[in-house]
This record gives sequence, C-alpha cells and structure tokens, in this order.
Amino acid sequence: MTHITITITAASGKLGQAVAAELAARGLAAHTRLAARTPDKLAAQRAQGFATVAADYDDPASLRAAFAGTDALLLISGMGTNAQRAAQHKAAIDAAKAAGVRHIVYTSTTNPSHGSRFEWSGAHADTEAYLQAAGVPYTILRDNAYFSNNDALFAQAVASGTLAFPDIDAKVGYVAHEDVAAAAAGVLTGPATNAVFEISGAQAYSARELAAELSHLAGRPVEAVQVPLQAFTDQFRALGLPEFVVSGVTSFYAALAAGEFALISQDVERLGGRTTTSAREYLRRFTSADTATLERVFLNARSFNAFTERPVPDELLQRLYDLAKWGPTSMNSQPARFVFIRTPEAKARLLPALSPGNVEKTRKAPVTVIVAQDTRFFEHLPTQFPAYDARPLFENNAALAQATALRNSSLQGAYLIVAARLLGLDAGPMSGFDPAALNAEFFPDGRWQANFIINLGYGDPAGNHPRGPRLDTDEAVRFL
Repeated sequence: MTHITITITAASGKLGQAVAAELAARGLAAHTRLAARTPDKLAAQRAQGFATVAADYDDPASLRAAFAGTDALLLISGMGTNAQRAAQHKAAIDAAKAAGVRHIVYTSTTNPSHGSRFEWSGAHADTEAYLQAAGVPYTILRDNAYFSNNDALFAQAVASGTLAFPDIDAKVGYVAHEDVAAAAAGVLTGPATNAVFEISGAQAYSARELAAELSHLAGRPVEAVQVPLQAFTDQFRALGLPEFVVSGVTSFYAALAAGEFALISQDVERLGGRTTTSAREYLRRFTSADTATLERVFLNARSFNAFTERPVPDELLQRLYDLAKWGPTSMNSQPARFVFIRTPEAKARLLPALSPGNVEKTRKAPVTVIVAQDTRFFEHLPTQFPAYDARPLFENNAALAQATALRNSSLQGAYLIVAARLLGLDAGPMSGFDPAALNAEFFPDGRWQANFIINLGYGDPAGNHPRGPRLDTDEAVRFL
C-alpha cells in the first residue's frame, strides 16, 4: 500500500482536511496529494509531508494535471447549483479517466434522487450514474447529514436553552466528518469493488433527542422547539448567503423533516474500523473544552473586520454578560462596565470618536461594545470583597486605583470576547479611537472611562486579513 498515490480534491474543506488527517495518522501523508483551488490554504498539511497542487473543478486542464500519476482519487462533491455540480463532477471524472486513475471514490448523499426534497440530491444522482458508466473502477460513499451542519444551532441551544428545528421528531442518521474520513481512508487504501456504501450513523436521532443530550451534557434544560421552515429560510438569507445556497439548505431541512435521512448503517465500522460517533460524543464539544472548543476560542480565533447582517438578539447579549461576569478579578473588584451599542442612533454618537479605519466596519457591525472602567470601583468592595475593608488602599492612592481598574477591566473585556466565541459569536476588538471624545460623549461625569471597544456579530471571513504568525516560545516565554 505504500506505493499507492492518493489524491483528494477539495482538500481545503472540512471533509478534505479530515481525510488528510486520517491518512496522516495511517502514515500515508507522503503518498497523498491534496488538490484545492487555493493550495496556500493547505500550508499546515504541507508541513506534515503532503504534496499540494492547484485544481479547479471549472478548469479541466488543472484537473488532469492534478490527477496525473494518481492511483486512487477521492472526488469530494463541489459547491454550486445542481447543474454546476453535475458538470463539475463529470469534468473531474473525465479528467481522472484521461489521467489513468485506477479507482475513483465519490462522496454522494443519502437517497440520491431527482425526486428528493433535497435540491442538490439530483446532482449526486447524475454523478453516480455517470461514474458507474465511465469504465473506471469506483466506490460511492453516500454520506448522511453531518452533525456539523447544525453546529450553530447546537451552540445557540446551549446558550439559549432552545434547539429550534423545522421538525423536532424526524429521525436523522447523523455522521461526523471524522467517521466519513475513516471510511474514505479505508476505501482509498483498499481494492476498488464497484460498490455503494451508506455512510451513516449507527443510530438515528431526532431534534428532540439531541436537545435531551444537550440537556444532559450542559446540566441545564435545553428544549426542542419546532419552527416553520420559512423561518429557517429567512435566517439563511439574513446571513447573506447566495440564493442557491439558501434554497439548497432549506430543501435539505425539508428532506430531513420528511425522513429522507433516517437511514442508519454499519458501513463506517466495516470500512473505517471505528464505531460511529454518537450524538453524546459529538455534542460534548459544545459543553466542554475539547478540541473543537479550543479551536473556536483560541486556535482558529480571528479578529473580525466584517460581519454578516444576521442580528444579535438582546437575549444573547444578556447571556453573554451573564457568562463573562464570572471571570475572576483581583479582590473581586469587577471594575469593567459594558455599553452595548445596538441602534443606529447610538452608533451615530460613537462613530465620530473612532479612528478612520474603524468607522465603516463598526457602522456595519451588529453590536459594538464599549469596555469601560469604573474609576471608583472600590466603593463596591465591601459587598464584593468582604474579607477586609480594602477601600482605603484605593481612596488614598489614585494611581493604584487607575492601574487596578485598567488591568482588571482589560481582563474582563477579554473574558467577554472568550464568552462571545463560546456562544457562537465573533469579535473584533479595537483600540483605535479618541478616548477624550468617546468619554465626553458617553461618560461626561468622568466616573467611567473607556478602555477599548469590541465589534460583535457573526463574522464574514472574507473581510479578514491573512492570519499573522504568533511569537514562538523562545521569543515570548522565560522559564526560570
């Protein structure tokens, strides 16, 4: 098997990266080529020993070049309308055949049919038929609904106590990307059998059952609530998604509600040598600091410059503060004060105090938070820190009071950012503003003073700069 060359298309996506990780764990990185429209996104995988190559489904020449010398090809389905997907997949199959690929593995969907309520199912049906007639040995993996399709809903459910779904009793054989990756790796490294496999979970779950699992894990009630499908459509459209995506995703949830994805299977265990991820295992990441949480809060965190139009409800802002307020401060001083700017009128008061580069992104952000500090925070210490009366320490030392307020309000602002990320929000902290102007506008009595500001919402990655490097341990840390 060490002589087989494997190529993965769409390798920079979530499934492509999961398959790459599985192959790396099997010691096959050096024998695997990762193809993506933008290979620069695969720098981490390249460092692991993978070869990377540019390949665009809409550029047949790039596909033929990427597939040259490939023994086993994982064709991960593309993105686009039904017609675009079918055309892209056919072009990839033709390129693979021309390049002499000996085994094509295609990621399809459960119940591929033009009669499905799921709009994109038709492209999968057409691709399966074309692949089966192409004359190249094949394997078809019919992936069920991914747990991760609902990640935003799960995070919101933990925060709000409500899991909203178009149908709360319809069963779905959810599968994790890691399960699909294990099955794909098993097929890619095995013989081509011209077979079709159902890549589903071993158990199907309804939204009501998922809510019960979240309740168990979170230690507080999470209720499944049925909402009209149109409400989901409106939500997706509010995110600024292309209309074909809005229509496709809405149809996907209609298909789930109709029971089209209730199928369960043992094929993951047979092909990948692992049991499928249970709902409890998957949902644990939303209630404990596992890898997914660490990625969300730290490893993949970005300072966002742009946000979608999706609103941030006041209830979520209340939940945000209720979570962040528990972060510890020295003497439990809690000097931070937060002003949530949500209305156009309040934004109009804020914008003149901002640096020019921060004006437009703040204007468009759903919420902007002024993180301020109470210069007389110590007046509350008898209640907050009753161990002894610490007020004289600060009443007679303005410099100490100022320094303590600054340090601890900064800490509390950081807690707010971490809490926002845990609740599924994105943040863009900024220090580019005129403190005197901002304080004069919002805190004219002088007791509160602005520290920094944070834009909050659901981030649009298109507005981000390339992620910068972080200092290595030898540059930033001393062990004494």
